[in-house]
Amino acid sequence: MFCPNCGAKNEENAKFCGECGTPLQMNEPAGQPAADPENAWADVWPQEDPENPAENGGVQIRPENPESGAQPQPDLKNSEEAAGAQADPWMQGGDPNHGRYQAGDPNPGGYQAGGIQGQPYGPGYGPGGPQYPPKVKKPRRPIPKAAVVIAAEVIAAVGLIVGIAKVMGDRYSPETVAMSYWKATAACQWAAAYDYCEFPESELLTKQMYVNANANNTEPVSYKSARAVDLQESVSAAADQLGELSGFLGDMAEAAGEAQESISEDVKNFTIEYMTVGSSDTQYAYLTLSRTGRKHFLFWDEWKVTSSDSWYQNLQFEIPENASLSLNGITVEASGYEVNQEEVSEGQKYISVPYLFTGTYQMEVTEEGMEPYRKLITVNSYGCEDTYVRLVPSMETVDAVAAQVGPAVKQIMESALSGADYSQVEALFSQNPQYNDDNYFRDEYQELTKDLSAEMLSAGSDSGIVSLQLSNIVSRVNEVSGDMISFETVIDVAETYRRSWSSVPGEDEYTISSYVNFVKEDGAWKLASMPVDSYDF
Repeated sequence: MFCPNCGAKNEENAKFCGECGTPLQMNEPAGQPAADPENAWADVWPQEDPENPAENGGVQIRPENPESGAQPQPDLKNSEEAAGAQADPWMQGGDPNHGRYQAGDPNPGGYQAGGIQGQPYGPGYGPGGPQYPPKVKKPRRPIPKAAVVIAAEVIAAVGLIVGIAKVMGDRYSPETVAMSYWKATAACQWAAAYDYCEFPESELLTKQMYVNANANNTEPVSYKSARAVDLQESVSAAADQLGELSGFLGDMAEAAGEAQESISEDVKNFTIEYMTVGSSDTQYAYLTLSRTGRKHFLFWDEWKVTSSDSWYQNLQFEIPENASLSLNGITVEASGYEVNQEEVSEGQKYISVPYLFTGTYQMEVTEEGMEPYRKLITVNSYGCEDTYVRLVPSMETVDAVAAQVGPAVKQIMESALSGADYSQVEALFSQNPQYNDDNYFRDEYQELTKDLSAEMLSAGSDSGIVSLQLSNIVSRVNEVSGDMISFETVIDVAETYRRSWSSVPGEDEYTISSYVNFVKEDGAWKLASMPVDSYDF
């Protein structure tokens, strides 16, 4: 059997189409054949024959005189009923009540019994209002089990995605990063804390340097509660509250609003409020986080701790000009950091380090021939107090310079006794104006030469020094400070002379002492004082 509506094939005894729900058979009385599906509603709603409407169940107009069957024709011309008759179909039957129900009328509506195949009322009408044929509700097709399973899986997948998004969003939120960093520092897990931070580009701001700088921070913080408070939200709440009191605190509300607007969306400031074990007081730590512009898994913003109190910028060290500086084993000068040669004075130089982590460092300053300087220094957010270093010559250097005293004194004395020019001994003296101001050493040498020349026995003279012999020049270290070494020098002198009252030369032995200073200059040790004086002879 095929459906007359959609054409779908159905079983022979099916009453409704399985596809569209159209009735295929009408419920007939027992023993009577089933009605034609195409005329299934013929008995319920009779069809009108245009030539003989009464015989085919059409509308019958009640006659004025039932016995004669005569039907009066009302004069509708020029009457008030004409319009009503034309507008009201019930007036077509001559009903002056327009088909309305009249009290006591056994046949309301103006119909005869059996007007529509024995029905006492018009088609689709009955007591209480219109009575239309019942509509057949199309049966719903059963939902396949596969569709139910797929729908359940889709719902579960959506729920899983939403859950994952929530978990990942919480994991990479700035609040989580701030708390994770603080907990790592509280546990002294410095390598883990470094991973939550982002620092300026610098060769010294490495993870190993960060760990080394915090190597002495080994005591963890025992806390019983901790939470991160977003200062931006706090400022917003304060601005809202002050806004409500603007009539009384207008200036404060305006200031809070400006503070709120000044906070960048790419920067978050947090206060970590925590309570340590055994204490009832709340303590605070302050953190700044910045959005890096990178993403976690393409969706979640990356936030890093960028608190400026974690490092110090442009820390300057003053060390000897030929020395090198290292911090925790890393040579700073060799790493290309700025050395301001213009500010070098008195044999010193400045090294400016762009960035250093706050913490503890093993500083070492070394120079060839000098005693290494090693000290544990602390860098905090205010800088460092131990940035000035002057090296002390090593004992090997002191011994080597002490050995220079004797030859230098002899060379000066021999040149002065022979009347040699200052240029013969100039290389022995420092040229630093601090020690050789206005050619001090030249003038002293020339004065010595003049006095010795006057004291020496000359031709035609009967009195004077015949010869001078210097021996046993002994130097002992008097002071070592920075790049200077001072020696206390003792010299044995053997003098031969002649006097006018005697023809026999006389001999004299005595000792002279003086302080001889050496300073390091251009990698060499030079005299910073005159070792002998004419008054010594």
